[in-house]
Amino acid sequence: MSNAVSVLLLDGQLGALAWSFARAAPGARLGVICVDGAGTPERASMLAALHRRELIAGELVAGAPGGSGKALSAAEALDRGFGELSFDAAVFLAGISMNGQSDPALECAGAASARECDTVLVAQIHSPLADQRQMLSERTLALLDELAEPVTVALPAGIRSPVGRELREGLRSVFDSSARQSQLALGVDRPARIARHDWRRAPVDLVGFAGARVPALDHAPPLLAQPLLYASALAAGSVLAELLHEEEWQ
Repeated sequence: MSNAVSVLLLDGQLGALAWSFARAAPGARLGVICVDGAGTPERASMLAALHRRELIAGELVAGAPGGSGKALSAAEALDRGFGELSFDAAVFLAGISMNGQSDPALECAGAASARECDTVLVAQIHSPLADQRQMLSERTLALLDELAEPVTVALPAGIRSPVGRELREGLRSVFDSSARQSQLALGVDRPARIARHDWRRAPVDLVGFAGARVPALDHAPPLLAQPLLYASALAAGSVLAELLHEEEWQ
């Protein structure tokens, strides 16, 4: 049986994902893997608070060496998490690329794919106040384009296409089940590569999440300012649990 893994681009979305996962998979052990080292004291405080709330089962640090020990790779952290720590699912905190290096989220997704894990990329979806169009972040689009293997991308149920106008035509068949136009026939490489991923919609409970007062980073944007950012993480938590249940039945 393979395990379920999510790749998170923003630390601030972790609480929403963990809360949604816990509701969809009661009793399942969700582990956190920080691939850019331990991070800030604020992150450590958030992780400790999530652990106290029993929303995460533990955490591992990969990437940057700590003390005298050898740093774990993303792949080694997965092996340890699913092995001795008995995680049922794991979420990578991918951090950001530094000094022109490749996006660490690519390593995370690659490690999960190499171990035949079902992988969910947590999209960054913003809702610009200027035109009210839902938009995938450029980092999310770049990752969807560059990933070697397809992943699952969760969207909040009822959302419109979260991409810009230049990609909307290329993604028509992803968001409109009645469309029959071939992606390859469009002659546009990037939309076709993005559309190859498994896009899933999931219902989200923003009101319930707001009322739960889940621990978060102090600098994270308010829920009312960027509801889609949190809705995408809530959807990802539900889909991560769904993939875990699918594996149990196979």
